[in-house]
Amino acid sequence: MNSKAKYFFFSTIFLSITASAEETKIWFPMTESTSTAYFAKAGTFRQSKGISSVLVQINDKVRNKTEFSKVTMTDADCDNGYGVVNFYTMQGKLDFQSDYVSQGESVGAGVGDFICLVRAGMLKKGSKS
Repeated sequence: MNSKAKYFFFSTIFLSITASAEETKIWFPMTESTSTAYFAKAGTFRQSKGISSVLVQINDKVRNKTEFSKVTMTDADCDNGYGVVNFYTMQGKLDFQSDYVSQGESVGAGVGDFICLVRAGMLKKGSKS
């Protein structure tokens, strides 16, 4: 299974768990680089006022350190296929931003694609009710 297919698979599982078990403690792989791996916490995906967000665990493989972040991006950026992914500290301060281009090879692209796939799944699920 190639990496894009693997992350699509995990985003689908993430979506089903988010919809059915809000308080689960399961982390799902979003994307990774040679030095870091990013995981989304099931049950934390939110959509409000045109912004999608999720809690993310960032594992630094080099320094053997784990950090957490609230990651957001606008729904318009998902719809356009490009924009910015914002990483906030747990205290709510903007930590850094990453460029997003759908299907790109960067961490920002992987995180953004994951958020957009979950959002799309939520929209489909909502339209069936």
